[in-house]
This record gives sequence, C-alpha cells and structure tokens, in this order.
Amino acid sequence: MSEPTFHPDKPIPILLSTAEVVGKGDIINGVFGGSKEQIGVIGQSEKSIGVFGDGEQEGVFGISTNGIGVHGKGGRLAGLFEGKVEATESLTVQGIDLISLIRQLQQRIDELEQQSANTGQLVQRVSALEQAVNGLTQSVSALFTLVQKP
Repeated sequence: MSEPTFHPDKPIPILLSTAEVVGKGDIINGVFGGSKEQIGVIGQSEKSIGVFGDGEQEGVFGISTNGIGVHGKGGRLAGLFEGKVEATESLTVQGIDLISLIRQLQQRIDELEQQSANTGQLVQRVSALEQAVNGLTQSVSALFTLVQKP
C-alpha cells in the first residue's frame, strides 16, 4: 500500500508499521494461510473489524467449489452494502427467487395493460352501438308518427 488505508469507522491509518505481523509481496501474495481440515485464515478483533480487505479491483473475494462463496452472519445484519449491488444469476430472499418473481410481475403487468387496451376498445364499440341504437330509435319513432297520422 503506497498510501495509508483508513479504518471505515475511525480515522486510524492501517500501515505496515501498525501491525504485529506483516507479510508483503511485490509480485506474489503477501500472506497465505492454509489448512487441510480447519480454517485457513482467521481474523478477530475485540473492538474493531475482524478481517479487512482493500484492493484496487476487489476488496474481499470469496469462492467455493461446492459451497458458499461468501457467508455473513451478524447480530444486527448479515451484510451491509453501500452502493450498487449486482446479481448475475438468481437472488433468493426467504426462499423466493426475486428475479423470477419480477419477471412474473412484469408479464402480469403486460397482460393487464393489454386488457386495459382491449377494455378501451370495447368502450368505444359500446358507445358506437349506443349511438346506432339511439339513431334507430329516432327513426322508428318518426316512422311510427307517420304511420299514425290519418
């Protein structure tokens, strides 16, 4: 890091000189932790952030071949995202696929808009028929008047 990174909530700079253990690599990874059967790297703090990531492309990246890439669990929130969020596949909330639900709702809106347009056409046709009936009523009334005259 050429410039100090600041803790998100406190103006404490995170520098190489402010850490107990430092691993720094110019071409390769700075720190690696691995385990065959347990957690590879653990970060814990009694009063601050347990693990902090800062990167030009991605701050924290999680990947799993068979499980969950990133898992969050908290007393107040499991996750907080400040800024835009992108889901490239599905987004499930309490067992409901929101992307699928949004598509279904959009389809229903399209159907209702079509029905609304059809209703508008039907109203116009009924109005035209009412005018025709009124015209016929007037014609029949006029004919009836002519027929009754001696």
